[in-house]
Amino acid sequence: MKAIIFSNGDYRDKGFYQNYLRNSAGSFIIGADGGANFLMEIGICPDFLVGDMDSISTATYNYFKEKTIVEKYPAMKDQTDTEIAIQKAIELKATEVVIFGGMGDRIDHSLGNIYLLSRLLKKGIRGQIKNEKQEIILIDDEITLSYPVKTVVSILPIDGAASSIWIEGFLYPVENGDMTITEPYGISNVTNEASQKIRVGQGKLLIIANRE
Repeated sequence: MKAIIFSNGDYRDKGFYQNYLRNSAGSFIIGADGGANFLMEIGICPDFLVGDMDSISTATYNYFKEKTIVEKYPAMKDQTDTEIAIQKAIELKATEVVIFGGMGDRIDHSLGNIYLLSRLLKKGIRGQIKNEKQEIILIDDEITLSYPVKTVVSILPIDGAASSIWIEGFLYPVENGDMTITEPYGISNVTNEASQKIRVGQGKLLIIANRE
């Protein structure tokens, strides 16, 4: 089961998100505080609304509180609203989590959301952060992808060094390679086959795909 989280980040192309939701029937939708403002804009009622409610508009909150399950937290808390939403997805026994609005002008929030992918990975849940232009995935094993040929993809270690790296279906393949955060040579690789495979034996790899 998929859980889709809407965080309080940047949203530009409404059609992108509406189309994604149309193709994700049966998924749980979680509004993380101000992320619900965008859900209101596109006419989607979340299954859950979580957070301290400091960035959601009064009109949106009043509308959704009559239609969905609201879990309101104190403003003085240790967790971000996105973190709370991820915990809710784990409680719902999601097998896949997609985070929208997880990237924006606040680099601290963006990095924090990327780090949260590790929490999902520890639970055996594949997590992604997506927007209209980028898709971010964290792996600690292997993944098969199907990005269009000539897609620019960066593959970077996170949480220390990564080893036994295999990268196939790219202009710059890697066979049994190692990568460290001080030598991130995986920037701006390019797909040259319709199917791609990335594998890491030890450590974690962050995959960042850039769409036109």
